[in-house]
Amino acid sequence: MQSSSEHKQLLDTVYQEHVNAAVILAKCVVGLAIVVLLVTMGASDGRVMDGSAAQGTTPPRAAAAGMRAEEHRKQVFDERRQRFQSIAEQRSVASQAVEPANQSPVVLR
Repeated sequence: MQSSSEHKQLLDTVYQEHVNAAVILAKCVVGLAIVVLLVTMGASDGRVMDGSAAQGTTPPRAAAAGMRAEEHRKQVFDERRQRFQSIAEQRSVASQAVEPANQSPVVLR
């Protein structure tokens, strides 16, 4: 037989396990609620509802914005390349104008 103190200790342990189980269950419910919220936010996107995302097509407005962004990147790249080439030409002209001070080979003894 169990003594009353052992019985009380056993009941306290079981009660604590129920509390822990309730906390774990509450955390799972909150996690599932967050997942459902994220899915509903994603489903509210027009591409998901229209099926255009599943087909791999982009809406016309997004395609036009993508083309404008691509044109802008190309323009910026061309401007930077032109600026770099002009600086490189200036450097090459300057380096050709200056002669090295000593062109004799160095001999170490």
